[in-house]
Amino acid sequence: GRWATTLRAEFERAERSFDGAPADRFDRTYGTFTVETRDTGRSKQPGVGIRWLTFDESGWFGSHSDAVGDIDRTETTVFASLLWPVGDNAWWEPGLHVTRVDVDHRFAQGPWRDRDQEEWQAKLLLPWRVRLNSEGGTLTLHASVRLHEFDFGGGNIQIHWPL
Repeated sequence: GRWATTLRAEFERAERSFDGAPADRFDRTYGTFTVETRDTGRSKQPGVGIRWLTFDESGWFGSHSDAVGDIDRTETTVFASLLWPVGDNAWWEPGLHVTRVDVDHRFAQGPWRDRDQEEWQAKLLLPWRVRLNSEGGTLTLHASVRLHEFDFGGGNIQIHWPL
């Protein structure tokens, strides 16, 4: 009863065709599989998990980039997180993600756009959440730090409002 385990799978397949474009098609395949377990019997609810992602695109990437090519990306991420209450309606949810990234970009426009990269990346996630109402509305202020480059990793503000 103390442990909560989540399994999540996502898959997307998209195909587009074009007339008069540098290429007559665009195809995308995206998939993830995540397993996470959390010890709900502890005050900070430590959790760990693993996520596998695959993302493949090929064809014409649109008029903005006017590129024709292929992108293949796979990622394997292990992660750990805490739920850290700071009041009745607010909590921190810090996490550490360590990811093995394998990216292969090939473009018809020339090798200067190509990319073949295999690397480890690590990110510290620092979301702060506030419950806005009893129905589960939540405001999240989220910042992150890229540990593999020791640089600001991005941030966003999210509002989750159940309908």
